[in-house]
Amino acid sequence: MAAVIQVLQRADVTGAKIMVVDDDLQVLDNLHTLLSTWGFEPTLLDNPQRFWHTLNAFNPDLLILDAEMSLSGINGIDLCQ
Repeated sequence: MAAVIQVLQRADVTGAKIMVVDDDLQVLDNLHTLLSTWGFEPTLLDNPQRFWHTLNAFNPDLLILDAEMSLSGINGIDLCQ
């Protein structure tokens, strides 16, 4: 984590778009706080059924997927495939 923080402190990430897909609202809330603090523009999605629509509309620089979403029946591995 220290290495990541060190890189972030040197990089200009202001406005970089990150899309996070996770069915855990607490995780999404925590990530929103963390990413916004560093200047990222997060888009958080708790419903993987809307993945493609949101992906095309947001066009993120980075995509973070939960590998074990249990509520929806679709996980991050499924979305990658």
